Amino acid sequence: MFGYKAQATVGDQAYPAYELRRIISSLNKYLPEPEPKRQLAELFEELNLSRSQLLSSTKVYVWQVHLAMHYARLWLGRSAGALIGQEYQPRDLDLLLPHLSGCANLSDCLVLIINNPQLVGSFSDSVVQDNGDFLSIRWLNTSGLAKEVYCDLFVLSVTALMTVARQLTLAPVQFSVIELSCSANDITIGEDLAADIRFNSDICQWRIAKSWLALPVSTGVSALSVDDGAARDSISEQVINYLRDASPCMPAFATVAAALNMSERTLRRRLANAHCSYQVLLDLVRSQTALALIIQGQLSVSEIAEQMGYSDVCHFRQSFKHWLGLPPGYFRQ
Repeated sequence: MFGYKAQATVGDQAYPAYELRRIISSLNKYLPEPEPKRQLAELFEELNLSRSQLLSSTKVYVWQVHLAMHYARLWLGRSAGALIGQEYQPRDLDLLLPHLSGCANLSDCLVLIINNPQLVGSFSDSVVQDNGDFLSIRWLNTSGLAKEVYCDLFVLSVTALMTVARQLTLAPVQFSVIELSCSANDITIGEDLAADIRFNSDICQWRIAKSWLALPVSTGVSALSVDDGAARDSISEQVINYLRDASPCMPAFATVAAALNMSERTLRRRLANAHCSYQVLLDLVRSQTALALIIQGQLSVSEIAEQMGYSDVCHFRQSFKHWLGLPPGYFRQ
């Protein structure tokens, strides 16, 4: 379970619907009257989704969750992620429930989540590290989300994780350290989530003591069978898979369109409809390829640049910093 996890999802890739339902229900709770009815009606229209469709779905699109979180920040301010995350309950996690009931302790739950990102959704790549008495997870923004949205989603995630962990264990579980890449003026996070909360860090990450992970859990929910929904025809995923097969040499847009049996105009339109672009997918796959090679530690930065088709290592370093906001050498640590 340790090491680099290239699991970020984008565009019209599938994402668990329960997260979108929780965002919507939180907006309905925290928006002042009479705003919820009008504003949520506008949001559903933007999402191209009805309430009944959302209630009956197990999967939605990644862009729909991004958009809902954008409106949550707009309407609830910097507290959006914390307010939504604290509303989570184990019974909300419909796709996860049949598996969660087989976990004996928090460590089992965490392994389940790390090894099955499709059950919980993932906006980010991550690096899972064993630090002796602690376990840490670094988030890596390979999908190029704006910092504000990215930090909101990170706060939502850590708040939801801790809220559910406390309900499963009936214990005051907390992280040892939470680091955020934004300032305290940009985001609100519950002070009780961690013994140490740090702002303006290079990346978002959290660390937890293994003693907490050893706690036994009780879901209190029967292991119901949940239909994870029919496979979606995701154009984002088709392009990503083609690029990964071609990696480390990235094909031209026209080549990808031809391989997918469509015109360049059609592919561009379908990606736009998925709230995505070829450049976003290209940068995602490039950054994941480079990260994997850097973390493996077998090649120098110059060798990685050459393998990825860069004739100038300086150009590769610039591109890498554009993708992740940090130089390649940072991830050698």
